[in-house]
Amino acid sequence: MTVASPAPRPVDLEEYQIGPRDILMVSVFNEPGLTFEQLPVSSGGTIAMPLIGTLPASGKTAAELANDINARLNTRYLRNARTAVSVVTATNYTVTVDGAVIKPGIYDIPGRLMLSQALAVAGGAAQFAKMNEIVVFRDINGQRYAARFDMNDIRTGQAPDFQLRQRDTVVVGYNSAAAFFRDIVTTLPSAAAVFVALR
Repeated sequence: MTVASPAPRPVDLEEYQIGPRDILMVSVFNEPGLTFEQLPVSSGGTIAMPLIGTLPASGKTAAELANDINARLNTRYLRNARTAVSVVTATNYTVTVDGAVIKPGIYDIPGRLMLSQALAVAGGAAQFAKMNEIVVFRDINGQRYAARFDMNDIRTGQAPDFQLRQRDTVVVGYNSAAAFFRDIVTTLPSAAAVFVALR
C-alpha cells in the first residue's frame, strides 16, 4: 500500500536567504515614511529605500538585512533605529533533484521539504536507481558539502527522513560513467545526515 507523503510545512523564514524578485515587508519603528508593506528585491538582489538608497539584500536572512538597514540609518539619520523585515513572497526556495529519477529538475518549494518528498515531487525513482546511494549537496559558508542517504532505511523507519534546505541538490542513484559522483559516494560515510566537505 502506498502512503502519501505529508504536505510540506511552511518555510522557516528565519533561515531563508533572500533572493532576487522576493517581496519583503520592511517596517522602521516610529518612521511611517520608512515602512513598506511590499518592497521588491530587484533582479540584481538589492532593495531601494529613502535615505539609505540601494542596499544589497540577496543572500541575507531577514534579520541580517534588518541589521544592515539599522546600521545605515544610525550612521546619519536616526538614533537606535529599530527595523523589522519579513518575507512576504519567497521566490527563491528551490531544490534540485537529479540523477536516476523520472523527472529531474529544479523545483520551487512552497514550504519545508523532506528527502522522501523531493523524490516524490520528481516522479519517483527511475528504473535501476540505487536508492542506497542518494547524495545531498549543500553549500555552507561558500564551501560545498555532501552527505549520503539510504532511502530504503528511511522508508522502513530504520533512519529518519531528512529535511532539505533552500538550494540543496539531491542526486539519486549512480551512473557508472560518472566518475566524480562514484568517487564521492565511496568516500562518504554511510550514516545519514553526516555532511563532509568536498575538495
